[in-house]
Amino acid sequence: MRHITLFLLFCVCSTAYSQVNFQTLDWQQAKDLAGKENKYLLVDCFTTWCTWCKVMDKQTFPDEEVSRFMNDNMVAIKIDMEKGFGIELGHKFHITGYPTYLILNPKGDLVKVSIGYQEAALFLAMLKESTDPSKQKALNGYSQKIPESYPDFLTAYWKDKNNKPGNEQIAAYLDKAENKFSEAYWAVLCRFYGIDKKYFQQIADKRERYRSLFGTDAVNDALQSALNKDFSNAVKNKDEEMLNQFLKQMNDYELTSDPETVLFYRLAFYQQTKDWKKLMEQMEAYIRIHGEGDVALNEYCWAIYEQCDDPAVVERATAIMKSVTAAHPMYAETDTYAALLYKSKKYDEAEAAALKAIELGKADGSDVSSTEELLKKIREAKPK
Repeated sequence: MRHITLFLLFCVCSTAYSQVNFQTLDWQQAKDLAGKENKYLLVDCFTTWCTWCKVMDKQTFPDEEVSRFMNDNMVAIKIDMEKGFGIELGHKFHITGYPTYLILNPKGDLVKVSIGYQEAALFLAMLKESTDPSKQKALNGYSQKIPESYPDFLTAYWKDKNNKPGNEQIAAYLDKAENKFSEAYWAVLCRFYGIDKKYFQQIADKRERYRSLFGTDAVNDALQSALNKDFSNAVKNKDEEMLNQFLKQMNDYELTSDPETVLFYRLAFYQQTKDWKKLMEQMEAYIRIHGEGDVALNEYCWAIYEQCDDPAVVERATAIMKSVTAAHPMYAETDTYAALLYKSKKYDEAEAAALKAIELGKADGSDVSSTEELLKKIREAKPK
């Protein structure tokens, strides 16, 4: 373990196996230390119930290259988003999904917001790009002030979702505000643009300015969320042409520069419309990019277990989950593998996988009752 003497002077992150020097510092202390050492600050925004936060702790942060890069170039802290300062931080940066990672430059300016579980290689690539002075740009739309001065109705809503403001109140604020690019204005606009198409169009028309101030990801999320209604209609009508039109709109707003975005929506479309052969075609395309052991495949394979009766598709899904569990021996994935083996009537293998899933689940505190029920079904189905 690198720098062990210094490391032990600080409280380590709650996961003892992590090699990343997560330090017990408050927000200002962390910013001051990053500035003093000319390092970037990474904030791991987590909740205690967040499953993917725990997967990051178990699999991504202990990676040798990730931990070396972070320890050499970053001050790292963890903040519980449901306690104290974490609530204010979430309000300021509109954090609603976990894990979320904030990266600030040595001057204390936000340069990147990254959301969700990421495998080590992808996470490392994101860290390197975000800390490369030739590629990153400070998001100067955000001040360094916390808490920021927001409209009272927005602060009340953030603290208690039962305090949702009326559309007239929101529209009055958005229409009367002189500065359409302030942090407070964006905080309202990005949450409530859906009350009228003209506010969505405002984001769309001024998207480059908003992107430069508040980040490409944040603006794209707003645009994509609005367009997702068209995707839902395509699914409802099981209409591939509507899907293609939706994807064209995504392209028009520069939301599909990453080919995986298109792939994601095609995967979701075929899963939700239960077109299992086409779903498997898209899964194979995903595998060509990420490999057969990628944990994201679990979701689609579980849907196949629950709803698909095509033997060829079930067999392929079973093989995929064998690879996934070999690469990531975790409870949920092993449970899916056991279920698919059961569906394929491979009862001996299914029993072994179910027992392994129960062992893994108990070890990480998961509720394994559903797997115990599956194990009972497997044993009852086995020839006597």
